[in-house]
Amino acid sequence: MLQISDPTSSSPSLLLLHPTVLFSLLDSSTRHPSGQTRVLGTLLGVPSSHDPSVIEVTNSFAVPFRNDSGVISLGKDYHRQMLALLRRVNPNEKVVGWYTCTSDECLDNSASLIHSFYEDQTAVPAVLLAVDTSLKNDRLDVAAYLSNPLTVSGVPLANMFSEIALQIEAQEGERIAVEQMLKSNTAGGDPVKISAGAVVNRTAGLEQIHELLEKVQSYVTTALADPSLASEVLLRQISDAVGCIRKVDSEEFKKMIEGGLQDLLMVMYLGQVTKTQLAMAEKITATLTV
Repeated sequence: MLQISDPTSSSPSLLLLHPTVLFSLLDSSTRHPSGQTRVLGTLLGVPSSHDPSVIEVTNSFAVPFRNDSGVISLGKDYHRQMLALLRRVNPNEKVVGWYTCTSDECLDNSASLIHSFYEDQTAVPAVLLAVDTSLKNDRLDVAAYLSNPLTVSGVPLANMFSEIALQIEAQEGERIAVEQMLKSNTAGGDPVKISAGAVVNRTAGLEQIHELLEKVQSYVTTALADPSLASEVLLRQISDAVGCIRKVDSEEFKKMIEGGLQDLLMVMYLGQVTKTQLAMAEKITATLTV
């Protein structure tokens, strides 16, 4: 008897996708190795605090794979090592599924095998995010899927993917960046000129702040020299405003910047080392199996 399992009550019904994650997927798609027409990767996120059936995708990373005559071998060791590194930065993010970016068919025969691997990595049913990069009709098609086992007499034979709701969820910083990109695209002008104008406005704003700070410094100096000329209310407001600013000297600030840069370079270095080790392991395995 042919039977398709129904989604459980814990299955996600809505996927919230951040624009930064979508940009990351498209960036990995443009960097795929020569000879490959698709990119695979892991999706990280957290369940919504208001509704457990809503999954919020907050991060992602590409996973190398090898395609031998239609048989895909996923870099599982690379997946585990990258996941361990990212969890040190944000332990709240969990594996929620995987993604594929391709201009060909997204749900091919290998999708079920890859999905089975990610089902073992998640506490809830894994989600597949399919990105069609063929740009048919001048649009980018993105869809989210859940897998329902297809069984015959209780024996699982394959998976049937059913689409679920997908929504772009932008935080304040992401929304501002996307709006600026859309303005640059619809303005029809030179993006460099628009960016230069934004820099000029930012510079003018900083110069205005510098002038105001000089006025405050001059007022405080005058108040110290002759307290009778100062306003107690105004001095208290200045004191409250200055007290809200964390005092950081130049050396401490320099260490903070250098520390963050060193951490970023270390993660990039470890990622490259991991890719090199995986490539060497694949070549050794291929040599031994010949």
